[in-house]
Amino acid sequence: IDALVVSAAYPAPRTPVETLNAETTRPFFEKLAIEPLALAAAAVPHMKRSGGGRIVFMTSAGPLGGIPAFGAYAAARSAITGAVKSLALELAPAGIPVNAVAVNFIQTEMYYPKAWLEDAKKAAKLLARVPLGRLGDPAEGAELVALLAEGRAGFMTGQVLNMSGGSS
Repeated sequence: IDALVVSAAYPAPRTPVETLNAETTRPFFEKLAIEPLALAAAAVPHMKRSGGGRIVFMTSAGPLGGIPAFGAYAAARSAITGAVKSLALELAPAGIPVNAVAVNFIQTEMYYPKAWLEDAKKAAKLLARVPLGRLGDPAEGAELVALLAEGRAGFMTGQVLNMSGGSS
């Protein structure tokens, strides 16, 4: 295994603080933190045997600036953000850089469906939150991931790169 790109997805419904409990929060952590970390754990022995590799986690830039009423989603995404630095320090001696790409405001049908964006009022409100004034193309995120996964930024480790059109 030369590179592992972990791109976990899970719907992000509103979870106001009054609704947070183990039952409502657990699925977010299972899909967005526990499963991605387990996948990395399974790949590392193979990478170590082959003399190195690269791990790139996809996560969300939303929690970097906070997301009111999305506590469960933000907490689970932040778990990966927090793990990146620790994993990077642990795996650096084995020649395995670990980084994350934190995206937001990327046009996907899961998060920003085209049908929803056709409402001029909704689209304007959304785009007002993005300094670049547009949603990102998934291909733009893929290019950044490829840079990391292909080892073209092999001296970089422990970083969470925010790709969200200038927002935090």
